[in-house]
Amino acid sequence: TDPMSTVHQIYLELERISTVLASTGGRDKVMRFIDYGTRATSYYLTTAAPNDSKTKTVKNLEAHLIQSRKLFRLGKFIEFIVAFVKVLKSSRDPLTILLAFGKNLGY
Repeated sequence: TDPMSTVHQIYLELERISTVLASTGGRDKVMRFIDYGTRATSYYLTTAAPNDSKTKTVKNLEAHLIQSRKLFRLGKFIEFIVAFVKVLKSSRDPLTILLAFGKNLGY
């Protein structure tokens, strides 16, 4: 295969990943995946070797990931406010404002 074609495919894949991570929802999904994987690893290590230093390290990582996800969820609230203010600026129709509020509230 052509090396430039492979480089282009890698570029397109990285661009797609970047697009997903640019949204709060995308970041939250990636963090949730890592968080749940860490929780499973922590559970396994706790049952297999509860006093091992690796277990303590993974438990600390788990705690930090939980806090990180909370901060990312705060970002969702900020995105909600920004989107709602945009609607308020662009429309004076009460139904449009109400629907935009409901749509953003659902995320």
